[in-house]
Amino acid sequence: MSYLTFDSLPKSLKKLLTTWMEPENWSLNLQEVCEKAGVNYNSARTMIARVGSVEFYDLKSRLFRQAACRTYGKVLKALVDKAISGNIRAIELYFRLTGHLTDRYEIKADLSTSIVDELVRAKEKLEKFEV
Repeated sequence: MSYLTFDSLPKSLKKLLTTWMEPENWSLNLQEVCEKAGVNYNSARTMIARVGSVEFYDLKSRLFRQAACRTYGKVLKALVDKAISGNIRAIELYFRLTGHLTDRYEIKADLSTSIVDELVRAKEKLEKFEV
């Protein structure tokens, strides 16, 4: 089974998907994205039908997952950077996300290193991945 690829799409559908992959547009429906991308809605529907609706939306889902992973990595890296700089809310959120903060004022006892060491290690791990 051959998968539909981004490069094989008509220019208008590439423009549509590129617009749709921006995080602020993830919740939009096809008609709203067409309007934002400057693509005629009826033309987009016709082109989607030509390339195959199921294949098109499968490609959209794959691209969305990739974009979400990149965005999550960037957000996590920004959170760690803020926490390292001393932002208390960022430190709290980081430890909540990692499960080290079980209550508002209680840090789990198994956290044997300092907060700064923990955050520096997290930053080093994130820098290994290209985000």
